[in-house]
Amino acid sequence: MTRPNVVVFLTDDQGYGDLSIFGNPDLQTPNIDRIGHEGVCLMQHYSGSPICAPARASFLSGRYNHRVGALSVESNRGLDRIALRGSTIADLFQQGGYATGMIGKWHNGLHDMRYHPNQRGFDEFAGFLNGGMNYWDWIIEYNGQPEWSDGRYLTDVFTEDAIDFIERHQKVPFFLYVAYNAPHGPLEAPEEDIRSFEEMEKFTEAVCQTYGMIRRMDAGIGRILEALEQRGLAEDTIILYTSDNGPVHLGKGERDQTRYNGPFRGMKYDVLEGGIRVPGLIRWPAGLPQGEQFDEMLHFTDWMPTLLQVCGIDAQPASDGMDVM
Repeated sequence: MTRPNVVVFLTDDQGYGDLSIFGNPDLQTPNIDRIGHEGVCLMQHYSGSPICAPARASFLSGRYNHRVGALSVESNRGLDRIALRGSTIADLFQQGGYATGMIGKWHNGLHDMRYHPNQRGFDEFAGFLNGGMNYWDWIIEYNGQPEWSDGRYLTDVFTEDAIDFIERHQKVPFFLYVAYNAPHGPLEAPEEDIRSFEEMEKFTEAVCQTYGMIRRMDAGIGRILEALEQRGLAEDTIILYTSDNGPVHLGKGERDQTRYNGPFRGMKYDVLEGGIRVPGLIRWPAGLPQGEQFDEMLHFTDWMPTLLQVCGIDAQPASDGMDVM
C-alpha cells in the first residue's frame, strides 16, 4: 500500500478574507487558491481558538486546547504548552513510519525542552519556539542549533527549508508541518511585494505591508507545490492549508490593520466568526474530488483522526474530533 505524504500549511493571523478564493477583491493569491481549485474549498472551517498557541495545540493534539493545558499565549508562564501526557499528530505519524518535519513558528513550549518540537514527534525542526520573530533580523534554530540572519527574508527561508525537506525525503512517506509566521507582526515585507498595494492608494501602510507579506508567502507556497510536482509527488500528497485564527484589525492611522474579512464580524481574540472561522483548503488528487466546495462545519480537532485514518496509521488517540473524510 502506498501511503500519501502530508503537507500542512498553517499561517499566522491570516483571516478568511485574506485570500482571493474567499472573495478578497484586491489581494491575488493564485498559488494558495490553486489548492482549493484543484481540491476542496472548506467554507465553514473553524479554528480551535481565536489566539495563536491554543489554536495550534488544538490542531496538533486533536483535542480542545483546555484539555491539553494550552490556555493562552504566555510562554514565560508555560500557558502555551501541550501537556506531555498526550500524543501529538507528529508523534503518531512518526510511530507510523513517516518522516516528520516542522518548519516555522512553534509557540507550544519555549523554556522547557521537554516541549521542544524534536521531543513532540518531529524528527526535524527549523524555526523558532516563541510567538513571533523579525523577518529580516531573525534568529532561528535547526534542531536546537541557533542560526542568525543571513540577509534573507524569513518567509523565503522557511520556503527553502520546506523544499529541502521534500528533496531529502522524497523516497519515503513524510508528514511536513509548515507554520509560516506571516502575516503576524512585526509587519515587514520586501518593497517589491508592497509596491502594488501602495499604488492602489486605498490602504493604510499596515494593510499594504500585511498584503505584501501574504503575497510573498503565496509565492513561496507556489514554489513548494512546484517542488512536489517536479519530484512526482503531487498526485499522492495531501495538502492542507489553513490559518491559526482570524486577522488583527487594530491600530490607528497608517498603523490600522483593518481590512476585508468577508461578511464576518470580529477578529483575532474574538469568538465571533471573524476570529475563529479560518481559511480551509485541501487537495489530494489521488483521493479527493477537484474543484468542489464543502459547506458543512469542520474543526481543527478533526484533522488528527482524519489524516491518521487516510494514511493508514493504526492509532486510537484520544480526540475531540472525528474522521471527516
